[in-house]
Amino acid sequence: MLDLRRREFITLIGGAAAVAWPLCARAQEAARQHLIGFVTGLSEAELRPLAGAFRARLQELGWFEGRNVIIDARGTAGDFDRLVTDAAALVSANADVIVAVGTPAGASIALWVQQVKTAARARGVTLLIQEARTPDDLAPAFDGLAKQRSQAVIVPANGLFQTERTRIVQLALAARLPTIMAYPQDVEVGGLASYGVDVRENYRRAAAYVDKILKGTKPGDLPIEFPTKLMLAINLKTARALGLEVPLHLQQLADEVIE
Repeated sequence: MLDLRRREFITLIGGAAAVAWPLCARAQEAARQHLIGFVTGLSEAELRPLAGAFRARLQELGWFEGRNVIIDARGTAGDFDRLVTDAAALVSANADVIVAVGTPAGASIALWVQQVKTAARARGVTLLIQEARTPDDLAPAFDGLAKQRSQAVIVPANGLFQTERTRIVQLALAARLPTIMAYPQDVEVGGLASYGVDVRENYRRAAAYVDKILKGTKPGDLPIEFPTKLMLAINLKTARALGLEVPLHLQQLADEVIE
C-alpha cells in the first residue's frame, strides 16, 4: 500500500485539482536536477497540451528540463490501478514533488447536481438525471435521455466523462442532443459548447505551486486557490449537424469558436 501519511500536501481547486507532495527536502542542493513527478487519469494525448502549459510556466519561473529539473509525466487514461502504480513508482524514485491531477467526484459532483437543480427550478426548467458510473453505463444513459425527450445534456467534469468524452459526444450526436460540456477540450472533439475553467491555466498555476515548493515553501503555508479565468467555447460544426443556429452575439462573446 502506498504510504503518504507523513507527507504534507497542497490542493489547487478547480476544474482540475492538483495535489503536490514534497518528497525530499534537499533544496540546498541547488546544482542537482529536481525530479518532478506528474500523474493524471487523462490519456497521454490529452495530457500533452496541458503538460505543455505546465512546462512553459516552469520555464518562465526558471526551471528547465535537462538543466535543473526532470519531469516524469504519466497519463493513465482512466486506469486507476495504473495511477496508483505510477504514483508508487515516483515515490520509489525519490521524486522531489509529485503533482497528481484529477477531476471532481463524490461530494463535489453531488454539490454540482444540487446547484444545477436550484438553477433549473429558478428558470422553470425540468431537470432529468441519468447516472453513469462506468463506460458501459453511457449508452443506456443516453437511451434513457432520448426516451425522456430531453432537449439538451449537461455533462459535468469527472474522470469517467473526461476519458470517455469522444464517445459521449458521439452518443449525444446520434441521439440529436446538444451537449454543454465542462472544458474547451470537450468542445474540440464535438461537444456543442462549454463554459468553465481554463484547464491550461490551472496547470500553469500548479507549476507556480511547484516552483514555491522547490524553493523551500512548505505546502501547508500555501493558500488554496480557486480559478478566476472562465472560458466559453462553441463548436459551430456541431451546431450545424444538430440543425441549431448559434446567435452572432453569443459567438462574439466566446473565447473559442470552432468552425
